Amino acid sequence: MFGVLCPLLPAVILAFNTVDLRQRAMSLLTKNKRPEPFVAADIGTYQTILEILATLSVITNAVLVVMTCHGLFFYLSWMGAVDRMWGLVLFEHILLFAKVVVSSIVPTEPKSAILHYNVQQEKKAQQLKIWDVEFDD
Repeated sequence: MFGVLCPLLPAVILAFNTVDLRQRAMSLLTKNKRPEPFVAADIGTYQTILEILATLSVITNAVLVVMTCHGLFFYLSWMGAVDRMWGLVLFEHILLFAKVVVSSIVPTEPKSAILHYNVQQEKKAQQLKIWDVEFDD
């Protein structure tokens, strides 16, 4: 906008921004250190959030199926609004029970991953024994 008043100004601003950009990049590369990595036991709070979302999705899907399914009204035409609500509560509890059963049956860690981890630990222990290094698990 002010290029008409001072034609040299855009070139000065370009030079200033280039120097400023290089200076900020250099300070990021030299003065900031990467944080030290650490091992976590699990994914932390995200696991709780995922569990809450899974439970809410079961409830939402149960409400959608019971309230919008026209086949339900065709086969169970005698049901009133209160009966449908009780059916919704029953259906939702059945789905939540099935979710709990499936989550307790399905292992959290696959057997192949556990086996691979144990094999790697044995290899590590053997190599440390060869090097005469004491290592406590």
